[in-house]
Amino acid sequence: MVERYRRLHIPALAEFSDSTLHETTNSYEDLTEAAAAHSGFETISRMERPTSTPASHVVSSAQELQSQQNAVNLPLYKIDFPENTSFVGRSDILEELDQTLTELAARPENRAYAIYGIPGIGKTQTALKFAYNHKQTFKSILWASAETKYKLIQSLSEYAVLLGIVPNQAGRDPHNDAERLMQWYKTTDTPWLLIFDNAVDPTLFLDYWPRNKRGAILVTTQLRIFATEDYCGQGKELLQLDEASAIQFLQSSVPDSLRNTEAARAIVQRVGCLPVAIKTSVGLIREAGCSLDDYNKEWNDPRTIIDRSDVKYADSRDARYNKGLRDLFAKSLQNLDLDARALVNVFSLMDDEHIPEEMLRNDLLAVQLPFLKHRARLIRDLIESCLIGPETEAHRSSSRRFHIHRMIRAFVQMEMKLNDRKSAYESASLLLNARVVTGGDPKFAGNKSYFQHVQALWEYYQRELAPDDPTKVDNKFPVATPALVQLLRKTSWSVFSHQHTEKAMTLTFQGGAIE
Repeated sequence: MVERYRRLHIPALAEFSDSTLHETTNSYEDLTEAAAAHSGFETISRMERPTSTPASHVVSSAQELQSQQNAVNLPLYKIDFPENTSFVGRSDILEELDQTLTELAARPENRAYAIYGIPGIGKTQTALKFAYNHKQTFKSILWASAETKYKLIQSLSEYAVLLGIVPNQAGRDPHNDAERLMQWYKTTDTPWLLIFDNAVDPTLFLDYWPRNKRGAILVTTQLRIFATEDYCGQGKELLQLDEASAIQFLQSSVPDSLRNTEAARAIVQRVGCLPVAIKTSVGLIREAGCSLDDYNKEWNDPRTIIDRSDVKYADSRDARYNKGLRDLFAKSLQNLDLDARALVNVFSLMDDEHIPEEMLRNDLLAVQLPFLKHRARLIRDLIESCLIGPETEAHRSSSRRFHIHRMIRAFVQMEMKLNDRKSAYESASLLLNARVVTGGDPKFAGNKSYFQHVQALWEYYQRELAPDDPTKVDNKFPVATPALVQLLRKTSWSVFSHQHTEKAMTLTFQGGAIE
């Protein structure tokens, strides 16, 4: 009889023998043999049964459910990527995950957490680190790809087979497998961890969100909404690596002979300590065969790094990426309407931190700058697209402040055409000039929060818009607007009043030179 049904074993054999990327703890030989036998005998015993069953009848009795609980293959870790031996930093969020998802959790009834942030920031790698750190805590770990419903269902179905609660037979319904797995999660006494990686649509998870005090759910996503009460109820934006960890990451990726702490510091600062951008820099250094100092001389602008980026520099055995830097950011911009695009262009001309929302609260300028009429909606769109982010409570002020990552800022600037650059520069000049006030104004002390943005705008004008020879103004370049001249003068006086004399003299000279 076994010979007659030998072909029924093949899917199980193929699935288990190809699962080397999953890094399951169980012996592959043992699992393959067990799955093949389990699949064959289950199939033989169920030959008269229909190949698919309505989800409402998946678990037909308490006895069958109890049988499932007793027959599962544990411990079982289906993790789609190997452990990253080059992982550095992130101790703060790893500690927070410990306090939220393990038995230390203050809210054991809701062990769910969302890690969200811009592409390439390290969300997946942080989740992987947590998973590998906690194999002893959770006897069941499933890494489920959540980019599409098909991938999600397939991940759940495959794990149900590996676990042994459904037979690995031809013609089975993956949706029924997923439902059986949900039932197991809800009723088991086994500590389990379910990771939804790269989640893009909250509605995909409503039917696959098991609740059990013994279980925990971790979501990696670009969408902040997963951290709200409707889903995980808690979460955190993953920001750039701290500088020390970023330097360590870069130095460990190049030969000993090339290591140079100060040169490495310049590189990671240039790319805003973004992990995927550091990997890209390492790839360029290796390919050029140059020292870190030479690299700093030739690749001294984030836009150059983006322009030369390629998936081959970002991808590796330890951390898989299927896109280069340009492609990582491109989709976010493509999905914006014209008003949102105009606003993010303005953000890209500011400094990358502490951008005040109050700068955009100006009804008088809304006639000239129509996007101001829809400020709240556009800010929401930019946040959802991971182009900007609200700053944490550590930077409390009378209104929200935002940040835009240095590499996204550079990418947005690269994507602007000449007319877009002119429009963004003129809009930024008007907005900042309306906020920087003269000495007699009671709000004079508030000028300080705009210094860095005025400096960033002036540097952009000099680099991108100002003619090489001011006496021969080409029509394709805008001359400095009255708003920019006035802004520089007011800022220089304000800076002087705050006893930053050298910078004040520089700005005063600049304001006079371009008048």
